[in-house]
Amino acid sequence: MAAIIDLKLQVIEEEIDQALNSFFEESHRRALAQPELRQHLISYVSSQVSGCYLVMNWGNQKRSIKQDFAYYSQALRLQIETHIYNGIHQNFEKFNI
Repeated sequence: MAAIIDLKLQVIEEEIDQALNSFFEESHRRALAQPELRQHLISYVSSQVSGCYLVMNWGNQKRSIKQDFAYYSQALRLQIETHIYNGIHQNFEKFNI
């Protein structure tokens, strides 16, 4: 059995965590620890970035996928990072943080 898997969400979440840990203040990290704000950011970035798809042929076996996305292009990671910064600033303005 073959499956098409959109890996975009995992890449976005990895990049959000990395950006928060590397470039933003503790107040940003605390604010984005709130599920509503984090989901807004994920939704915003997801709407700005094309999908990253993987086709898996598992036969009759079901397997979970945990990928290391270091091999994705630097251009894609920079695009996601740019949208993360924009999304954080928009969220903070929208929610008056």
